[in-house]
Amino acid sequence: MTKQEWIEYFEAVNSRSPVESEIVAAARAGEFAEDPSANTNAKETESEQYEQPSSVNVTSTAEIPQTQQLSSVNLTAGVQNQETSNTGSLPLNNALGVTPATAARNAFSWKEYFAWIKQTLKTPTQNNQFNSTLFPWITIGVISLTAALSLTLRLYFMFDDVRKSGLGAFGSLMGLQVSNPVNIGVFFALFAVFAGLFITVTFSTWVGLKILKDTSRFTDVLSKYASLYIPITVVFLFAGLLSLVQLGPLGFFFIVIALCMVQLSTSYILFTATNRLRLDDFYAKMLAIFASQAILAIVTIVLFAILGVTVLSNVIGSFI
Repeated sequence: MTKQEWIEYFEAVNSRSPVESEIVAAARAGEFAEDPSANTNAKETESEQYEQPSSVNVTSTAEIPQTQQLSSVNLTAGVQNQETSNTGSLPLNNALGVTPATAARNAFSWKEYFAWIKQTLKTPTQNNQFNSTLFPWITIGVISLTAALSLTLRLYFMFDDVRKSGLGAFGSLMGLQVSNPVNIGVFFALFAVFAGLFITVTFSTWVGLKILKDTSRFTDVLSKYASLYIPITVVFLFAGLLSLVQLGPLGFFFIVIALCMVQLSTSYILFTATNRLRLDDFYAKMLAIFASQAILAIVTIVLFAILGVTVLSNVIGSFI
């Protein structure tokens, strides 16, 4: 048996690699053949350095019955098979690059989500770590829902006041049946617009960070915005409640405040980022902000143009 074969056998039986002192002891016991090309003086020095006390008894593999050796190997294989069966689909997950930590991180719990919201309201800039990768996307859905709801309520009551005013009475005199154009279709259109808007804000900020040569990934920026969107969501909810109790102008004011907070969040993330450009920090971050705002402006114009067409078609339909 060669030295390498002995090491492989030792690892199979003991489920670990041998230390140098065990290799030297096995060599002295004649458990494997010495390498003839090795330096004799080096072996003697090595043997003296790692010499074990005489009280340690090393049993040669030649003295171990073959049945005992086979049973040890079978026992090791049985333990490995049991570990594989206990882990279920672990080998498949490893092959797909899915670790238990990743699987746990992908798990979602509403209880943990609401606990995270409570903590984020206290410290939104220090709480961008999640138990689930779904937290940021659910947060974007929630803030889009509250923004669409608050603006839909404001538009509904505004058009309702117009319908009840002299313009509505004039339409009735002309034989026109005037109805409120703000309906569930407008709400879903607003929801899609705000969802696209908030995702675009995240993307444009990520582009600005790339201009600064920041190493953050898109998911990192999304996590930062998820924490900052929580207090903004509360403002949108408050605006919706004000519109619901017929305090429309005040509700619209808080809608504007919430949108300004989104804008300030972009500036906050870019100004607190690390600048790696060979440019003054002020100019570099101004460049990043202008680039992100240009992307946001283009997408916003497109989204609200689609929304305007939807509302206009409903308004025209209300007079027919």
